[in-house]
Amino acid sequence: MHLGNWNKSSTNNFENRGKKLGIIGYGNIGAQLSVLAESLVMHVYYYDIDERLAMGNAVQCNTLEELLKLADILTLHVDGRDENKNLLGIKEFKHMKEGVIFLNLSRGHVVDIHALRENIVNGRIGGAAIDVYPEEPKSNA
Repeated sequence: MHLGNWNKSSTNNFENRGKKLGIIGYGNIGAQLSVLAESLVMHVYYYDIDERLAMGNAVQCNTLEELLKLADILTLHVDGRDENKNLLGIKEFKHMKEGVIFLNLSRGHVVDIHALRENIVNGRIGGAAIDVYPEEPKSNA
């Protein structure tokens, strides 16, 4: 726009409406996200190791693999316990749809960062957003 050009191409863009959002970790944040996603006319699926009551029309998946195969957009909202280290690695990425949008909004050590990079480079991951470090700093300094 600064150059006075308006590229109206819709290449690599899509509507959220009708897409399948997969939520890993259906605690307070994951459950509230499911409500927001439904208001955007998305189909919501979730997986949690604990039995959780679905909000709205969200559907609980029995296994992580089931969720990974369904999701067009995948978002992580799990806690930082040691058992969650590398929860998503090489094997899990192979189960995801090609072109999935991947969001890690939980903890850095939950995802094998090398496997994520490999799947971005080879095109299996259509896009990724990460708001955490693989190893979190002890302070803001």
